[in-house]
Amino acid sequence: MENLARCIDKGHRVLIAAKMNISWVAEAAEDAMPRLCDARSRLRKHPVWGTTIEKTLTFDDGKSRKVWIHIFRDEAKSNQEYKAFFEDIEEYEAQWKHAAHSTEQERNALSKNGLLKFFETPAAGPGECELQRNYDVINAESRYFGFFASVSTMQCDAQTAIETYSRRDAIEKCFMAGKTDVNMKTVRSHSEATVKGRFIVSFLALCIICEVRRRMRLPLVEFGANGKITKELAPLGSEYTFEEILNTLQTVQALTTRDGKMQMMEVTKRQHEIARRLRCPDVYSSLPAYVAQNQLG
Repeated sequence: MENLARCIDKGHRVLIAAKMNISWVAEAAEDAMPRLCDARSRLRKHPVWGTTIEKTLTFDDGKSRKVWIHIFRDEAKSNQEYKAFFEDIEEYEAQWKHAAHSTEQERNALSKNGLLKFFETPAAGPGECELQRNYDVINAESRYFGFFASVSTMQCDAQTAIETYSRRDAIEKCFMAGKTDVNMKTVRSHSEATVKGRFIVSFLALCIICEVRRRMRLPLVEFGANGKITKELAPLGSEYTFEEILNTLQTVQALTTRDGKMQMMEVTKRQHEIARRLRCPDVYSSLPAYVAQNQLG
């Protein structure tokens, strides 16, 4: 709250994510609830419903400031959360019911499990009775499944908020890829040239990663000589994660022969197929040009 107040006072245009368990965010969600089932609140190019609630908050310094709370509902996310939640409830019920032959340690663990709060106070211990669900607690817990929120210090609608936040999320994921996929962590060097070189190489690697991720989202359509579609494949990203592609392609190697020449080792059909669907069909057909030039030299 203190940082939010500081941004408002300085006139900064800020958009931040907000947790649903914050009281004034939950109040805004209740106000927004009727609108989030209205087709007019369905956002363009985003599979969610969203609306904006203007609210005046009283901060710790006693001053009142105006913020805009953007409440969103993602039906697919809601379904996933409900499914996982009730699977846990049902599994816990079954474990409790059949705990008569469990060890004392396992029964103690069941009695201390946090899921017990979703049931009425049991009449006996695990394995000695069946649990009765407390639907008031269950409904309170699941009320905001599929909901998420953001807060802005400037006036804007839910469509603008989610588009802005999506761009920021993409940037954050890009930097996360730099830290994980390219290992762009703390650089320690006494040479300025080494540091600059590390950043240049890392930046180029990050550009390549971003391009690969972009191509993973694209379907592959092939045309025949007559201009008609001969094959249409779903995006590669629907079948592989980025990590799975890396693991599959990292085994491709070039071998140096006794006479100092380099030749490509065997490339599997699966590796060729991934390269083709990433729109690099000939990447493994021969050695890179710079390798060939070095050999000629």
